[in-house]
Amino acid sequence: MDCVNFDIMRRLGLRDVFAFGPYLAQQGFRCLPGGETTGRARTVLERENNHSIRREMGTVQDYLAEFENAEVVHDFFGRWPSLHDAEVIELVLNRELGFDFTGPRLTMTLYGCADCSAAEPQVPKHCKLIVMFEDVELAYLRDFNHQNAMADFMMETYHCDRLREDRYRVEFGEFGAKMDFTFKTARVLSISPFEPIDYFKKQESSE
Repeated sequence: MDCVNFDIMRRLGLRDVFAFGPYLAQQGFRCLPGGETTGRARTVLERENNHSIRREMGTVQDYLAEFENAEVVHDFFGRWPSLHDAEVIELVLNRELGFDFTGPRLTMTLYGCADCSAAEPQVPKHCKLIVMFEDVELAYLRDFNHQNAMADFMMETYHCDRLREDRYRVEFGEFGAKMDFTFKTARVLSISPFEPIDYFKKQESSE
């Protein structure tokens, strides 16, 4: 329900709200009375003031097909996964320019699972997915921990007036790592079967 409220408020152009919940400030709204806009919220406001949205925010499921080499993900799952409840295993930021001068890069390793595939409707599909985002501008990163579960991997496209180009924006965070960044292109480096460690069984076997 909160997501519906946020969407309606943005469509109406509302920025000031009479509320105390921090989640409103995190979405870029100014809470009254006396609400101080958080650093992340300021970033959201600045972005919305300087950029024009091309496509509204949706899940990565709506955008994956536009990643280079994305067909390997579709082949693995039998469809485009939403990455709901995926977990961030590793983040690597690299500022070196590639041969194609794509700018800073972010390599993200995710543990993901889909309830079923088209070919095997009763068999869960666990995977380790590695994606490289190129020409990255990182707006926000915090709370990296032992789980880094994301409710949803949200994306949108927008036109950046400063760079004079269309770009993608990513936002996610639930329990653990919370990120907000933009990028020009993305490439799926690999996807492979992966079984998460069963910590309880591991503990029992060591006793």
